[in-house]
Amino acid sequence: IAAVAREHQVCPFELSLDASQWADVVVCDYNYVFDPRAQLKRHFGEEAAGHTRHALLCDEAHQLPDRAREMFSALLDPVKTGQVAELVLPLSGHLCRLATGMALSLGRSADGGNLPDEVKSACEEFHAFAAEWMAANNSEEPPTGLLELWFEAAHLLRMNALTDGQHAWLSDGVARLRCLDPGPFLNETLQRARAAVFFSATLSPAESFQASLGSRGDFLQLPSPFPPENLKVLIARNVDTRLSSRENTLQEVAQMIRCCVQAKRGNYLLFFPSYEYLLAVEQALREELPDAEILIQTPAMNEAERAAFIGAFRRRGRPVIAFAVLGGLFSEGIDLRGEELVGTVIVGTGLPPGSPERERLQQYYEAQGLDGFQFAREIPGMVKVLQAAGRVIRSGTDAGVVLLIDSRFAKSPLRNWLPAHWDPVNIRNTEALTSELAAFWGSRHS
Repeated sequence: IAAVAREHQVCPFELSLDASQWADVVVCDYNYVFDPRAQLKRHFGEEAAGHTRHALLCDEAHQLPDRAREMFSALLDPVKTGQVAELVLPLSGHLCRLATGMALSLGRSADGGNLPDEVKSACEEFHAFAAEWMAANNSEEPPTGLLELWFEAAHLLRMNALTDGQHAWLSDGVARLRCLDPGPFLNETLQRARAAVFFSATLSPAESFQASLGSRGDFLQLPSPFPPENLKVLIARNVDTRLSSRENTLQEVAQMIRCCVQAKRGNYLLFFPSYEYLLAVEQALREELPDAEILIQTPAMNEAERAAFIGAFRRRGRPVIAFAVLGGLFSEGIDLRGEELVGTVIVGTGLPPGSPERERLQQYYEAQGLDGFQFAREIPGMVKVLQAAGRVIRSGTDAGVVLLIDSRFAKSPLRNWLPAHWDPVNIRNTEALTSELAAFWGSRHS
């Protein structure tokens, strides 16, 4: 496509869009299908309703609810809006006043269920006049940030027009109309497709994901294609890793990890709910693992650093003990097979921290008669846990261990959401852990 575009001096992206109309299969990101700002109108817009020929195959569907919440949310920064106002002052005093008025209305707004009337009016006035002004001055490049601000205001107004109680207005520094329930908006696109299949290794509980994905269709749970005896899942049922207890249980967590990695020489991935906790455990463990190569995930790793992190698992030599953040770069999407990874330790349940946004999400689902805590906290946490655990067994010949360190994994509801083929064993102390690991790895060599 790029070569043809160069030859004929046309835009390669537009050429790819034209070519997609003749393709049998199109592979793309979710936003090209569902995001109202990026949706390919020729395939999924309203004009396609009733005659589309598409079947949607949505991989890694556990990611879509949160992705969709972002797609159907709108954000305006009062500080950036004020900066744009200053930039346009030399060009149009009226445009400057409208942008300033919008910035002031955003700064004065309070949290609520709907877009405040003052903000709505200010956005409408700015949006209408800015469109006229840019059209009248189309021979000149718009000032930096003006066009982006115009699009953001347009998206905010559009989302406000679409919502029927599925949004909340939050104004803690950055003002945003936050989508709480993406299901109805996703369903509009699904209605324009011939069929849709969502698939993932982590779509439990089914009813909750069906609601978030806007689909009430059939749910099919398939058994693991890999021999269940190749995976040993252990739950440290007496360890509390909640924030208030972490200091008290730090040494116990370190001892559990030490037992796990010493039971079989090999590469291990250790996941933690925060960088602070990760570093505290790493400090407690480092002196006890003198022959291992210690890797630590750091914030904002670039592509080369990510590649080096993963590449260490594929080298033969010293065993690799890698410390990573649960739900981060290395929790999913990496494929380490055979001896490249023999075990994963997951510390904590992955529940996201409390925030005004999470509270509003919980309140929304509770108002629907559902378990709001499950939607807002437990499901996002368990998705991260199950994805991280899924790094261990990647083929029919892989064998490995998953150690879950937190007492909540042994109790309902989290215990009920663990995969049926796991058959986890609860252990109370390091002695029991050592015994279980010795039996498992011993059976692999008998």
